[in-house]
Amino acid sequence: MTTSAEAAQDVQTLSPGRPARSRTHAIAIGDQLFRALAGAFAALVLLAVFGVLVVLLRGSWPAWKTFGLGFLASKDWNPVTGHSTTSSGAPT
Repeated sequence: MTTSAEAAQDVQTLSPGRPARSRTHAIAIGDQLFRALAGAFAALVLLAVFGVLVVLLRGSWPAWKTFGLGFLASKDWNPVTGHSTTSSGAPT
């Protein structure tokens, strides 16, 4: 078992010429940098998910406008029956 004096000597051996305090400070800065980068990438992922949702909602807006919310729960939904479409398949 090592004593605190031996542990301090080991740390000073790992970084000659520097006190043990600067090494722990460098580790703390690295931890802070990692936390900031991880937070930034987490925010980027959330932003990407939000962007995908916006694109999906904008693309599905004509269906929501034409058929309403009922087409999500109805079992007898058939977009062909009773709806005229253009050559592109969009409802008119």
